[in-house]
Amino acid sequence: DMTDLSLADNRTVRRLYGINVNDYEGINLYVSDSNMKVEEVLVVKLKDASQAGGVESAVRSRVDTQLQSFEGYGPEQCKLLDDHVLDTEGNYVLFVVNEKAQAADQAFQDSL
Repeated sequence: DMTDLSLADNRTVRRLYGINVNDYEGINLYVSDSNMKVEEVLVVKLKDASQAGGVESAVRSRVDTQLQSFEGYGPEQCKLLDDHVLDTEGNYVLFVVNEKAQAADQAFQDSL
């Protein structure tokens, strides 16, 4: 269920992750409509598998930033961040912060 998420534009991807969408085959980022929630879904199609490490590093940095932002007043949001999924399969990277992150990861793996 992604009813509370919106597709982010290229500028938002760069601002949140520090990556240039033009360097990849494709990027879709869905972010929460509320700045008080951490739910996100990022799917990156790499041009080359060697790009995976850079995307994974950007995701880890995003998680750390979000944890710092919500530390002390958003324990539920921090738990979602701690339980995130970061999965790289072939030329795809999936990052999910959601209570159903594991189910999303399974659907991702089944689709490849």
